[in-house]
Amino acid sequence: NSGNMDSLREKTLRLLLEKKVGAILCSDFDSTMMVSRLAHENGIRIPEDLKMIGFINGRLAQYLSPSISYFEQFPEKIGEAAVDILYDRISGKTTGEKVRKIIKTSLVHLESTGFAPK
Repeated sequence: NSGNMDSLREKTLRLLLEKKVGAILCSDFDSTMMVSRLAHENGIRIPEDLKMIGFINGRLAQYLSPSISYFEQFPEKIGEAAVDILYDRISGKTTGEKVRKIIKTSLVHLESTGFAPK
């Protein structure tokens, strides 16, 4: 919804220009792209003025300038775990009780956090 994007843009600009935050953790792809663009448009240097971690596909993150640090969430492992849970339910191994699977993530530092390996 464009109204939500307009609101996100206003709030992000307030954080960047008025509050002058030093770091941002984006929670979705749209906000990742928006923060990167707004920083660029307003002369905010990433990572010198603003550290940034995005919610972005790792294959894409490395091609942005600067490259965007991100959390690797291992979607293949998540998919495998989901299939295992579904199979167990279909085959009667479980009876609908809540199942909790934890897939560990890892932070991949690229240029946007200033910790990227050189």
